[in-house]
Amino acid sequence: MFCSTCGNQLAASSVACPHCNAPVRGAPLERPLAHRVLGGVCAAFAQRYGWRVRRVRLAAALIALFTCVGGLAYLIAWFVIPSEPYPTAAKSF
Repeated sequence: MFCSTCGNQLAASSVACPHCNAPVRGAPLERPLAHRVLGGVCAAFAQRYGWRVRRVRLAAALIALFTCVGGLAYLIAWFVIPSEPYPTAAKSF
């Protein structure tokens, strides 16, 4: 597997490129042990899709505030998305 940003070869289990720190597409959706605020659901989506975690948290808060199902969807995602089995290297997302 190769990084789509810098072209360097990556290990199969890589979540981010060690050279340019770009997120790897196709990384598993797991709640990271680091960067959790409440369960790690927003951090999981930010890590998986390469988004900024603050923007994901803001969107989740707005959805929970203005819709009836936002909080329930967050709780369901908290229980459905598995947690990381062990902490990985620090990611900046």
